[in-house]
Amino acid sequence: MLQSALNEHRQGHFQRAEKNYRKILTIQSNHFDATHLLGTLFFQKGDNERAICLFQKAIKIHKDNDEALYNLGMALAMQNHIDDALAAFAQSEALNPFEAKIPFNAANILHENGRFVEAVEKYRRAIAINPCYDKALLNLGNSLKELGLVDEAETAYHQVIKLR
Repeated sequence: MLQSALNEHRQGHFQRAEKNYRKILTIQSNHFDATHLLGTLFFQKGDNERAICLFQKAIKIHKDNDEALYNLGMALAMQNHIDDALAAFAQSEALNPFEAKIPFNAANILHENGRFVEAVEKYRRAIAINPCYDKALLNLGNSLKELGLVDEAETAYHQVIKLR
């Protein structure tokens, strides 16, 4: 049943996928995958409040799942719950320190909220994990520029050009 729900989800048949996830949860209310994937479905549909509730439930079921914590952080960020989003990203990164998208997205939130020093640190962390992460290099340059560190920003921009 889970595979059927996942196939429907991947094909963009959200109503059928949701129905199948809900069937699974009727049978086993603490089914981690069905809960997490239903949260992902709601996130994809832009229903962040429902997604947050489901991600939180999934984390209660399996507290050490970096992906559920990451997804929770993304949904919280979309609702402008910045500190909570950053906390979720920090927990996710602690569990999976080699996934560059985690510090990258935390840095984006920090940058958008004018916390440029912290953003620079997170962009550098993402680049340390993946030195070819051109979007992280570009955004690092933007944060450095906001801090008035024009030479360092220019260096980051030149690295982006070389990579692209």
